[in-house]
Amino acid sequence: MLQETPMPDLLARTAPLYERVKAVVPPVEWPLFARDIDAILALKRARNAVILAHNYQTPEIFHCVADIVGDSLALAREAMRTDAEVIVLAGEGVRAARLDLEFRPSGLLDIEAFTVAGDPKDSFGQTVDDMRTHRLRKGIH
Repeated sequence: MLQETPMPDLLARTAPLYERVKAVVPPVEWPLFARDIDAILALKRARNAVILAHNYQTPEIFHCVADIVGDSLALAREAMRTDAEVIVLAGEGVRAARLDLEFRPSGLLDIEAFTVAGDPKDSFGQTVDDMRTHRLRKGIH
């Protein structure tokens, strides 16, 4: 469990991040985002994770937590190059996997899939395991 940081300390620590999105995120909303962003960044460090964000993600994801941003193809290519133990994909999880590019066995996590009703399935109703099974059936390793 993450320890809760006092709000003044949290806002001071996330101030450089707010500079990136202040044109589109009102100051009154930033404290709500700041706590989540801070927790995500802490988990990223603790789990040796990298976050890939599709171009259409919200500003706080795209500019504050993502390590790599781009379209589906660019994200799939970058996922192959990273040394991170965990890849978190904000958007387009199945489409990137359907490009039949090789993702490491450590897995691809679709952040949207886990935030919608806690169901680890994306909008196509497929889990990462379903995609791996499909790839194995096609002889793609």
